[in-house]
Amino acid sequence: MKLFYKRLLLLFVMLILFINIFAAFMSLNPKQLLTFAFYDTRAIALFYRVKNVVFESGLYPQETKQEDLAAIADDAASEYGIDKTLLYTLIDVDGKYAITLTGGMGYTKITPAAFMKSGFKDPFITNDNIFAAAKLLSELKEKNMHDADLIREFLTWELNFDNVRTFAPSANELILFHTEKYNDLLREGNGANKLKIF
Repeated sequence: MKLFYKRLLLLFVMLILFINIFAAFMSLNPKQLLTFAFYDTRAIALFYRVKNVVFESGLYPQETKQEDLAAIADDAASEYGIDKTLLYTLIDVDGKYAITLTGGMGYTKITPAAFMKSGFKDPFITNDNIFAAAKLLSELKEKNMHDADLIREFLTWELNFDNVRTFAPSANELILFHTEKYNDLLREGNGANKLKIF
């Protein structure tokens, strides 16, 4: 029986390694192989991505148009009672099928743990990704966080923040980028009918 469990453990380790090698190959990011701290989150993110290819998008997925992204974000912000500027801040127009170094998924780079908690079906379906993000932001808003802290908390939800700082400087850059983008959108949004996602 002990031998069986050892083989099962070895099989599991080999599977996780294979998934992360595959993820590194798909994203052309060799750093993924060196950051063991996020193997589990990337494995979950890649599972969702493969599931999306098999059941939804096929081999030739289509990006969502910017005007459609804005409409979805407006609906999600309205439904969950959050500032749409904050939601726009987290949307990256080039990221519908992205998986970050820490396992962030899709347009908003939502973490696997946050997405699984949201109750939505697929983080690589635009509606699900943005509505799940809006739901999490509404829950975080109740903690009365400063917006910069809220952005950081969203992008690292249920990740070990010490690991993020140590092993994923790209995640820190992402947090800074989105915080600065939030401030830019606030300035540009004064008197504007529709904010830009860019």
